[in-house]
Amino acid sequence: MAGRKETSKSRRRILNAFIELRSQKDLEKITVVEICERADINKSTFYVYFHDVYDLSRQMQQEIIDRIAASLPDPDNVIKNTTQFTRDILMAYEANKQQIQTMFSGSQSSRLPMMVEAKILDLIHQLHPQIRDPQRLRLVLNYKIYGAYYAFLEDTDMNEMEKIEYISNLAGESSFNA
Repeated sequence: MAGRKETSKSRRRILNAFIELRSQKDLEKITVVEICERADINKSTFYVYFHDVYDLSRQMQQEIIDRIAASLPDPDNVIKNTTQFTRDILMAYEANKQQIQTMFSGSQSSRLPMMVEAKILDLIHQLHPQIRDPQRLRLVLNYKIYGAYYAFLEDTDMNEMEKIEYISNLAGESSFNA
């Protein structure tokens, strides 16, 4: 049991060191050696958990995506109520804003909507395995997720909640027909 506690403590130290470094520099400029020095661990300990810096980054990004998806009250709203889905996804972005800004900055910025789309598509396929035209669903997801995300990033004089409401209303009540 002590080994398990020490293991999670080491992993947590790696994650914390990486977040500190990632908030200061681009992913491509971070090395395993830097992470290990900052986490005060051996390189071999790093490799117990991760293949490389990119694997570490992908795992942390996936945790954010999973949190976003888990926070959606009803992922089926992408089909049933697109205005509400847009509002929910933007609220999830806002709730995870600091982590998103750190983990999806620089060369990683386009990964967030791509990963959210893949996760939502997977959830919808679980809810509706009978969907006959996944290409139409993918188009709706592209429009809703990418469009809302990039509109949300736009720097305006609106406060965040005003912006979320406005973008959600722009999304309208267009629906997906299986």
